[in-house]
Amino acid sequence: SNPQLAAFLGLASVNTFQSRLTLSQLLFAGFRIVDGVRLAQINVGLMEESLRLARQNVAYQVTSAYFNALRAWEIAQIDKESLEQAREQVRLAEARLRAGTGVKLDILQAQSQVIQIQQRLSQDMGNYEKAKMSLNLAMGREADYPLELNRQAMVIDLDKEETESLKTSLEMRSEVRQLAMQKEMSELNATIQGRSIWPTISAQ
Repeated sequence: SNPQLAAFLGLASVNTFQSRLTLSQLLFAGFRIVDGVRLAQINVGLMEESLRLARQNVAYQVTSAYFNALRAWEIAQIDKESLEQAREQVRLAEARLRAGTGVKLDILQAQSQVIQIQQRLSQDMGNYEKAKMSLNLAMGREADYPLELNRQAMVIDLDKEETESLKTSLEMRSEVRQLAMQKEMSELNATIQGRSIWPTISAQ
């Protein structure tokens, strides 16, 4: 049980440990590492443009749905006013008939006009409710979520020339940028494949 005595008598076991540390560093890989980094950066740019395109599409869909709902509401309001005018025509036709200056046919025609406008108004209100549902779905909400439209909403007019608009579109559209990046990526992939036979240098 005494380690010193055991060592003196030669009875102790001796363990020998040997360790080795090797460091290696790649010095040159035929520019493939640099090209790979550039390729990764292009992939990041593609994802950013995809995200920007998705955001633009969502903004367009919501704006379009909003103004579709506004248009449906305005059409319904116009038909409400038309209904009031048609009812007034019925009242005037009845008054003329009582005064002896009108005929029954005028009343029937005015009443028929009222019925037609009522049917159209009912359809318009249904279209308005559907437009509001579409707007809610475009905004990611429940279809029956209550909302109130701003009748003063408007889109700013773009007073630009056709050539300038086309130039801006070619510079800013995400699809065009993505195509340019994909072209650059294909060219870079071809370069990487061409450099696959280049030698590599490493130090150890």
